[in-house]
Amino acid sequence: MVIASWLVMVLTVDPRAAESCGACHASQFEAWSRSRHAHTMTQPLFSASFARARMRGWCRSCHEPRGSAPAGEGIGCTTCHLPTGQNELVTSHEVTEAARAAHPIRTDPSFGTAKACEGCHQFSQPILDTFPIENTEVWAQDTVHEWEASGVKASCQACHFKTHEATGAHDLNRLAGAIEVHADKRVATLSLKKVGHRVPTGDPFRRLVFEACSEEACVKTLKRWAFQRIFTIEGKRVIEKSDSRLIPGQVRTLELPKGTTHWRLRVVFAESGLEGLVDAAELGAVVMSGQIGGP
Repeated sequence: MVIASWLVMVLTVDPRAAESCGACHASQFEAWSRSRHAHTMTQPLFSASFARARMRGWCRSCHEPRGSAPAGEGIGCTTCHLPTGQNELVTSHEVTEAARAAHPIRTDPSFGTAKACEGCHQFSQPILDTFPIENTEVWAQDTVHEWEASGVKASCQACHFKTHEATGAHDLNRLAGAIEVHADKRVATLSLKKVGHRVPTGDPFRRLVFEACSEEACVKTLKRWAFQRIFTIEGKRVIEKSDSRLIPGQVRTLELPKGTTHWRLRVVFAESGLEGLVDAAELGAVVMSGQIGGP
């Protein structure tokens, strides 16, 4: 009965679908199901942004790639494991006989490197409202180049693919563990701990905000600093004006105003203008906080 049920599922489910892969790769499927990769088109934050996007086809090229994962699945198994135009799966591991018997598959050492990620995590800003797409020299996401410049030898997968949940900035514990903050009565210092790219990385509208406060709840903010990329639009071109994000190997020092007793560090995931369109928790969150001179 178990074998019969499995055959029915395999024959009725789109073979490109992650559910089909889950028949043999249950733990990977379960982890992927919890990931943001699995919900790239349905995440509330993306949906709200996509609704007012000027170039939706450009957004879909990474959030809902066609030809591999079925429509609506987001970044599925075959998005990564079945390269476009090929008819066999790829893996970075040694292929077993059982795997060969199940489906065409080959070992590709580059699959365990940044090359496997750069298609959606290293790409240019396009010239706006122009079709076919014309790319510019301005990077929309620059994560792979940031990793190359950092000198960190660990691959993207070594840090972000402990499981197929592939956690990143939306894992607040992970984000807090990547940033070190020290604060006394005069200054606060921020630095990165064993991170292979700038923080925040990825979507260009993400930013960190450090706030100096006169009380623990930070209702009254004495001063704030934003670590972000700032863009402007000139004609049909998006131009980067500045980049103040945290950089691996560098310490950022902030002079605290008189009266500062507490601090907090927030992450903002959303572009401006989405307030009220999605839950506040989707827009951003407090990463960490502390008392001046305290732990």
